[in-house]
Amino acid sequence: MQVIQCANEGVPSTGVELNGILVVYSKYRAARDGLSGVAKFHKRDIFRTDLKQYNTAVIFGAENLMKDMVPKLSEMKSGTSLLACRFPLPECEQFQQVGQIGEGIDAVYVYRRM
Repeated sequence: MQVIQCANEGVPSTGVELNGILVVYSKYRAARDGLSGVAKFHKRDIFRTDLKQYNTAVIFGAENLMKDMVPKLSEMKSGTSLLACRFPLPECEQFQQVGQIGEGIDAVYVYRRM
């Protein structure tokens, strides 16, 4: 629900999710909270989504997908902020870890696109 939280702060936000039920629920929550104009949700495969337009991203990837996410996330512009929830990205040239909040399943890894 980070998209909803950002929208609550007035930040236009977009969620991309494969699970149609989660997309419908997220759209419902945005409408219920009066945020439909600020929070958008799309049923899409992230690997088929153009990420160049975004300057901040929050991802909830499975541990075994994080390595595969690096080339896709690298489409984003230099200076982009990336928050990876629960699992870190593998070490790579494209992203520098600049922080970590929490530990274990509550961990959020903060990166900057180089």
